[in-house]
Amino acid sequence: MNKLVLIRDKQGYLTTSFVDHLRNSDFDVAEVEAKVDAANNLMEEVDGIVVYIDEAMAQNQELMIFVKDKIVEKDIPLFLIEGDKDLVAAKKYFPEGIITYFFSRPMDVKNCVEIIIKYYEKYASRSKKRILVVDDSGTMLRNVKGWLGEKYHVTLANSGTMAIKYMSLERPDLVLLDYEMPIISGKQVLEMIRSEEDFATIPVMFLTAKSDAKSVLDVKSLNPQGYLLKTMGPKEIVKAVDEFLANIEIQNRQKKLKL
Repeated sequence: MNKLVLIRDKQGYLTTSFVDHLRNSDFDVAEVEAKVDAANNLMEEVDGIVVYIDEAMAQNQELMIFVKDKIVEKDIPLFLIEGDKDLVAAKKYFPEGIITYFFSRPMDVKNCVEIIIKYYEKYASRSKKRILVVDDSGTMLRNVKGWLGEKYHVTLANSGTMAIKYMSLERPDLVLLDYEMPIISGKQVLEMIRSEEDFATIPVMFLTAKSDAKSVLDVKSLNPQGYLLKTMGPKEIVKAVDEFLANIEIQNRQKKLKL
């Protein structure tokens, strides 16, 4: 179920109708007044923000900047509802491309909600990041897929050769790479990745049992994005992956906004 936060200055027929239609369409919707503190309390796990723009809201610069920052930080869609006529000027707070849909008057609430539904049907499945896990241990591969498979598209490779083959077919957002593998070691796999122009910028994090200083220093020049130990707990590993991919997404969004 997708969770949306609807921010409005005051409750009215239009916002009530909008919320009712969304909830009837299996959305989890939280309504909140136009206050930064109140809205921030609902931003932990949210899949999109809906803002009802009336005259008072359009003048609430602090809240508009807060909404913009959250959209960029979380990389989620923003839906604006025009509460009064001729409020297109409210869009000045948001850089081009950050608004997913702007619903202007006159509007049919049912049709607007259908647009939101179609958006999530089209893009929700594409939003998952792709992680390639490379390890010669079948048990470790299955474990990592179990830890990360709910949040991410996880592809498994039991050798460096298979990993390179998969990468040529579909570019991953992150590679989790074992250090000690037969035939082609993790270090050699990373050397191959860094030497290929098409692969060179793909983020790679080691996930290994090798914790000695020499092993870490041997791959430092290849610029891995992280070095995780298999002795870490599953929650620690998942947290490290989550934080890394979230930071990458924020950086990418900020780059787009500067273009």
